[in-house]
Amino acid sequence: PKIEFKQESVKIAPGDAFDISSNISRVYDEIDGELVYADTLTEGTYVVSGNVNRFVPGSYSVQIQAMDNNGMISESSYGVTVTSYMKIHFT
Repeated sequence: PKIEFKQESVKIAPGDAFDISSNISRVYDEIDGELVYADTLTEGTYVVSGNVNRFVPGSYSVQIQAMDNNGMISESSYGVTVTSYMKIHFT
């Protein structure tokens, strides 16, 4: 299976709304066609995992596993960076 992302990595500000599936452009197999999202990996599906704490600055990873109708599995991941809070200095 092939896994395509909208971007290689994503940056968000602390507290921004973020769905870990939102950066997935397409998950498909050249023979089987489009694969569907599922909670559990089975033939013809893909799963997404990762724990991005959108309130804590740092680097996180989101993993995608896809399985075609023949049981072949592909894995890929992308990075998410929650940027640091901006500091405002008053003079």
